[in-house]
Amino acid sequence: MSNSNQFVLIFFILGLVAAYSIFKPFILPIVVAILLAMATGNLTKVIDSLIHSKRFSTLIVSILMIVLILVPIWIYCNNRNYISNKT
Repeated sequence: MSNSNQFVLIFFILGLVAAYSIFKPFILPIVVAILLAMATGNLTKVIDSLIHSKRFSTLIVSILMIVLILVPIWIYCNNRNYISNKT
């Protein structure tokens, strides 16, 4: 391997490491978003076939996901404050 090939290989590896360090904080949210999209895709199709509106079915599924995610968090936080204030 010549010196120029080694030089290019080293900078390529350094570029990959730098790109990974930049994108590292975003990897988990992207994976979670992909999994949620895969999990709710069929539900959106079913609702779309019932009401024949892609926008409205997407809105319904989005609101449903917000409720399913935020309501348990809200209940947990309220119960935790209630328990700590009670003692």
